[in-house]
Amino acid sequence: MLKINYRSGICRRENIFRKFDKKYLNISRYWTHENHYKSGINEEFDYFVCGSDQIWNPMYDTCLADMEGATAYFAPSEKRIAYAASFGVGELPKKYMNMFKELLKDMKKISVREESGARIIRDILNVNVSVVLDPTLLLSKEEWCNFQNKPNVELPEKYIATYFIGNKSEEVKSYIDSLSKDIIIQL
Repeated sequence: MLKINYRSGICRRENIFRKFDKKYLNISRYWTHENHYKSGINEEFDYFVCGSDQIWNPMYDTCLADMEGATAYFAPSEKRIAYAASFGVGELPKKYMNMFKELLKDMKKISVREESGARIIRDILNVNVSVVLDPTLLLSKEEWCNFQNKPNVELPEKYIATYFIGNKSEEVKSYIDSLSKDIIIQL
């Protein structure tokens, strides 16, 4: 069994995702290599599907902290599937190649959401995998509208919306502030 010693913990973002999951999805308990042995889940489930956005990103400690869970490494290889998995990087750092090779080598089926992910898999496993659609694009506009949560605040007429995985650096924050001031002046 692989052991990765990185700091872990549930961040605010993960709690928000779990609340969404609980409200809209029928999901079983979260399984990792550490908690599955007691339960007999290999008999309970037909497949373990891993995915998708940035699930295998080696640049984030929270991803690395449970890479065995993110690859369903605890399950029999014939039950392990990845759909639209993403590394979130264009190139896998060499120091992670062996780890990913071990975790993914026996997975029944892998698909990724980016060409760069397909290249990474080809480089470490010498197999071609499918590049598939981002799962968020599998729903129609109407389906998304059924569970959207619009804010109960009035937004200003002009604003900049940003989204980051992880924390913004001070440099990025300064750039956004500067950009917003430039845009307001130009308008």
